[in-house]
Amino acid sequence: MRYEGGWDGFLGIPFADNPRFEAPVPVTKWSGVLNATKWGPACPQPTKCTNEPHVCPHSINETGCLTLNIFRPSSAPAAPMAVMVFIVGGNYDVETANLLLYDGRHFAVDENVVVVTINYRLGAIGSLVLDPDQPEGTSGGFGIMDQQESLRWVQKNIGAFGGNPDSVTIFGQSAGASSVLLHLALPSSKGLFHRAISESNPASIYYKNMEQAQNLSVRLAEAVGCTGPGRAACMRAKPWLDIAQVQGKFRSKTEPYVNSVYNWGPTVGDASGLASQPAEDAIRGTLANADVPVMLGITHDEAEQWIYQPFPKPISPFEFDLLLIFIFNNASTGAGALYPLPDPSNATSDTRPTMATIGTHYTFACSNRRIATGLAASAQGGSNPARGPFLYHYDHIASNTSLWGANFSYCATKACHGAELPLLFGTESIFYTITPEEEQLGRNLRAYWASFARGEADATGALAPKGLAAWPAFTSGAEGQWMRFETADKGGCQPSAGWLSRYCSFWDDAGYGRF
Repeated sequence: MRYEGGWDGFLGIPFADNPRFEAPVPVTKWSGVLNATKWGPACPQPTKCTNEPHVCPHSINETGCLTLNIFRPSSAPAAPMAVMVFIVGGNYDVETANLLLYDGRHFAVDENVVVVTINYRLGAIGSLVLDPDQPEGTSGGFGIMDQQESLRWVQKNIGAFGGNPDSVTIFGQSAGASSVLLHLALPSSKGLFHRAISESNPASIYYKNMEQAQNLSVRLAEAVGCTGPGRAACMRAKPWLDIAQVQGKFRSKTEPYVNSVYNWGPTVGDASGLASQPAEDAIRGTLANADVPVMLGITHDEAEQWIYQPFPKPISPFEFDLLLIFIFNNASTGAGALYPLPDPSNATSDTRPTMATIGTHYTFACSNRRIATGLAASAQGGSNPARGPFLYHYDHIASNTSLWGANFSYCATKACHGAELPLLFGTESIFYTITPEEEQLGRNLRAYWASFARGEADATGALAPKGLAAWPAFTSGAEGQWMRFETADKGGCQPSAGWLSRYCSFWDDAGYGRF
């Protein structure tokens, strides 16, 4: 459908059917003209939404939830356009692409690209591993296979919308970014995309193995009344709401603390074909799709939500020390020395800001820098001029504090997890008043993202959209270049060499995925 503002939108296009605990089935052709003017339903998830404002689904249903949305400029250029496929985040158990927040109209109009946003199965329905060696058992990986099926649909059909199937970039945030790295590792995803952008991947969180996933799935099955030899068949017959409403009450008992953040999601050894930890593959230079150029980055204060949500009250210095030992065990002493408390002698001082900084560095910034180091080593001598990797940190704090709502008020003075998304998609102005500088920052983000998606680079291999600072590829070593994203009045978008190198050297030595 054509809309004012020079863009066309096609919403709720089905790309596959989703039989419970089975691989997706490519959608059959429909007769007549499909009504593509309304969002489809979100895939099963808890009906009580506690997300940030404007990140709650309009409707939820298992049937018909595998849909995608397409945005393109109304006045398309003669040549096929680069395609950008967005994989939504949400911890692999909540959220949907069917939101105004992820409306791709501004990307399409400003940058002459086709934007596709996709849905996939979430939570236990997307990843249950239960008696996989039995005829009725389930082997997980369904959400990832949904993502692959959406990319196959794009390969077959995006040409009809003016897109170039030979120039597809996948980009995702949070669990969507984790999915991006996973597709870089999956041999079965080869050829489905040509570039990859990872935004805020909690890369130090490693996926479960099959035994850990089975243990968690058994506990869930018992909670909804499915026990004994027929428990997998019982789970197939359960209403989706029964499963979704209780799946968040379980946490793995057999994993390192940080890894257990992903209650549900991909599993090493599941039906998607995931054979190893993607982060380790990237660090070693053994990704199945190592020839794909990569952009990756974080926001400045990623871990605020992971500290302030479970700990709504201050954490004392004594409790801080206990938490360091509990989470980081033999690395706790070094971590305590690297992150000294501002007032350790005050028994009532709040240490959550320091704990959030540690969480941001370990879980996001340094693990992504370590991945970029591995990618940079494997990219040496690559033939693609915009090969990268390109590493960034987004520092901007939104001028409108209502962006985060009452449940996340502590983010009003931070660049929290997901802070870049409203400006990147250009949709913040739909909900809030923003400054001219913020509006320009959003245009700059879209220009860099789209320039990467088109494979553009200057003679040095840097991303250099017209009128903007050149973004050099990251090189291995302590002084590797990041790109800092900020509004012009606060320093603008400029390269930032060696950011966090002292902290990241410590965490590189301590190791990722083990705490």
